Amino acid sequence: MFNRIMDSLKRAFRNEKVQGMVEYILIVVVIALVAYFGFEAIGSNTLTKANDAADKIGTGCVYIVR
Repeated sequence: MFNRIMDSLKRAFRNEKVQGMVEYILIVVVIALVAYFGFEAIGSNTLTKANDAADKIGTGCVYIVR
């Protein structure tokens, strides 16, 4: 069973179409991770600044709930 799975994987990776698709998927995953962590870093900083500005103005209705 294991040998059959390994043989099918070897055949799949010999196929250039499959290799291209795997490379494309890996690129998309890397871009998604960079975007996610980038937005997380920027988002928390933006949220803090918006809440600080709301505190300085003196109104509580501007708070952004996350």
